[in-house]
Amino acid sequence: MNTFWIKFCTIVAMVLGEGFFIYAEMLGAHQVGSLSWETVVKMFILVILSGGLLIFAYMWGFRSFENIWIIVVISLASILVIEPTLAWAFFHQLPTTGALIGFILGVLGAIISVLF
Repeated sequence: MNTFWIKFCTIVAMVLGEGFFIYAEMLGAHQVGSLSWETVVKMFILVILSGGLLIFAYMWGFRSFENIWIIVVISLASILVIEPTLAWAFFHQLPTTGALIGFILGVLGAIISVLF
């Protein structure tokens, strides 16, 4: 298989894996007062699926990029985009000043790690 497609599949698997995992976390936090076994089972299956996608992404990503730090940055970048988006979607809260400063510093750190 062409290394471009392996890299592309790695990025897609990483984004989906992180997204599914974060979605299960947020769903659990959002339904903490009315959590049912049905929801717990759905989240558990989603976490297993996302774990498989993340393992695939790390294995094939290291093979195609030949640098684990690129995979780590892809993982962190997807978390930096997905988690705040899902947090707002579930809870409709804007970040506090400290959280916003931490988020901005995290984004800057990810950008710096890619560029240098």
